[in-house]
Amino acid sequence: SSKAKWYYFGWAGHGNLGDEVLHDVIVDFLENKISLYDKSYLSRVVNIYSQIKKNIFDCFILGGGTLIGRPLYLKKLEQYPAPLKMAFGCGVMNPEYWLQIPSYVDLRNEWVSQLNTFDYVSVRGPISRQILSDWGVSRNVRVIGDPVLYISDDMVVEKQRRKSLGVNLGVSRG
Repeated sequence: SSKAKWYYFGWAGHGNLGDEVLHDVIVDFLENKISLYDKSYLSRVVNIYSQIKKNIFDCFILGGGTLIGRPLYLKKLEQYPAPLKMAFGCGVMNPEYWLQIPSYVDLRNEWVSQLNTFDYVSVRGPISRQILSDWGVSRNVRVIGDPVLYISDDMVVEKQRRKSLGVNLGVSRG
């Protein structure tokens, strides 16, 4: 394709509504401008290109889910170099919770190094932005909110009131 080649890596394909919508919003918004690759079989091709020190992609998009802080996504950033890098609507692993998990590997410093080379960084909410600031990310981190709003109806229809309440209970270590 003569279009710019972008590689999307996120939590799409696992049935999580927010992550699926974020992927679809990116595809919908940019489909006429770019060729978006998100297929796992590309890793073999990319490995060949990386051995000859040639970028196969023009841009790497890290999108959706609580990805920042996870080892797998950090490895993908290193594995798929691109001249342009973006984090779009990501969540950040909160150290207050994760440092209590014995198997957790703290990669904050590595993430800060990577994110400081990004051309654009956005997160879903202000807590994620504050965590990145506390870690020492020097990039301007934008809060974009919930991407589901992009596909919301233009007109809000008032729902019929019923006397029922849904409650979701779970354990989250505080």
